Amino acid sequence: MKTRPAGGQVSDLGAEAVKYLAGQRILTLATASGHGLPHAAMFCFVHDNWTFYVWTHTSNMTIRNIDANPAVSLTIGEYPLGSEPASGVQATGQAAVVLDPTEIRQVHQLFAEKFPGLLPDQLRDLLFLRIRPADLAFVSNETGEGPLTAFSRNPVYSVFSALPQEQADTIAARLGQITMPAGTTIVRQGTPAEKFFIIVDGRVEVVREQDGSEQVVATLGPAQFFGEVAILRDMPRTATVRAVTCVSLLTMDDETFRSLVAQSLGVTRGFDEIIQSRMSGLARSSR
Repeated sequence: MKTRPAGGQVSDLGAEAVKYLAGQRILTLATASGHGLPHAAMFCFVHDNWTFYVWTHTSNMTIRNIDANPAVSLTIGEYPLGSEPASGVQATGQAAVVLDPTEIRQVHQLFAEKFPGLLPDQLRDLLFLRIRPADLAFVSNETGEGPLTAFSRNPVYSVFSALPQEQADTIAARLGQITMPAGTTIVRQGTPAEKFFIIVDGRVEVVREQDGSEQVVATLGPAQFFGEVAILRDMPRTATVRAVTCVSLLTMDDETFRSLVAQSLGVTRGFDEIIQSRMSGLARSSR
């Protein structure tokens, strides 16, 4: 099992978190209805790197909530008896029903390996949920000093590595999720800027179109983002972005981006340098 996921950034705690998850069997998944009513439920789970899978039934309230609002959070934890430290994993992200037959077969295999008592026919009429965290942390009260009631939350993985950590939870709740096959044009140069994108998995190429010809000016991968320049400058798309491989993206509409992200990012040196660098690159490509 690799400790680095397909997308995002992993801290040094990644290996410790993966080892911990291998010994766990139950997670608590929190969802909210379209009206904002909270709901938490326990599920048996398997995982592939930082992607989690649970099984459920079509009538389950969790399914109904995810249909209305795919934003979820999960926790996996235990408090052992005796002097052993308590530990666990917390994450926020997006959930969806698994529909692809190949992925369903892979999930069946994962469950068969982790829960050998389950027969294939017992899983036949169930739905599988895929949970892709945008932000994951390892939680423990093993601080080395202070009371055991004091828990520390240590970030392990986040697709928001370039965004303000203090806004990660708020941002995650406002993100959509899409998957584009290789060769798909995600945004086209000259069109209105309506969305901001964060790459979870896969690669895209940034293409500058001029006088009927194209020039690739950048290739972006997991944990990188695009679409911010046109939104912040209130201008049409400055380049075309095309999927090089099948790509999984988190999306945010322009108004939400301005309200949640731009106010803090727009005044930081690091983000301004990103924008200036990309604008300079586009300018060079047009000469």
